[in-house]
Amino acid sequence: GNESRLDEKKLFPSQSYIGWLKQLKNFSSKNLNEEFHEVYDSFSRSQKASSRLPAHAKNYAYLICKGFMGGFIVGYWTRYFSHLKSNYNAVMVPLHTVGSSIHNAGIIKKYILKQTKPVILIGHSKGGVDSVVALSLYPELKEKVRGVICVQSPHGGSPVANDFVHKDSAAVFFSGALRSLMGDPKSMDQLTYQFRRNFMSEHPPPVDVSILC
Repeated sequence: GNESRLDEKKLFPSQSYIGWLKQLKNFSSKNLNEEFHEVYDSFSRSQKASSRLPAHAKNYAYLICKGFMGGFIVGYWTRYFSHLKSNYNAVMVPLHTVGSSIHNAGIIKKYILKQTKPVILIGHSKGGVDSVVALSLYPELKEKVRGVICVQSPHGGSPVANDFVHKDSAAVFFSGALRSLMGDPKSMDQLTYQFRRNFMSEHPPPVDVSILC
């Protein structure tokens, strides 16, 4: 029994970290699943594509932030972005998708400041993390940001990143692979549980910006 548990810890070193964010005393979130599905269902039943979003949706600029290695995947988010861009003011932020979150936060800041309309950030996976990191590092941006929509974003840390970084052989392999793509090994380090925990303690996300995960 003890031996199998030890082996399990070696195989899955991230298990003990999963869920740490919800255990924080100052962690605040609200479950909006029911409201989300009500809105989603009403949009799905709509026959006209133009009526799928309320009229005031045109009052915002939408900045799309790709996830890890998104810049190397053909067709990644292309259909969604094309549809959004054809109806609304949408921009694909040119992130370094194998770059660090802190580096990408600077790029996101630049694109937020370019917009003349209030901004809604839409980030997939690491792109959502990068978006919230930008707001954490540059709190003045909250004046221009209406909200953040995160899709599958590991704000508390990624078990894949954590296990890669803490397994010597995997870390060496992955660092080499990232360098071959002109990437930054910190892009993986900054998704580990420990880094995210420390970063969020020092730079908590702004409480006055809506973040939908």
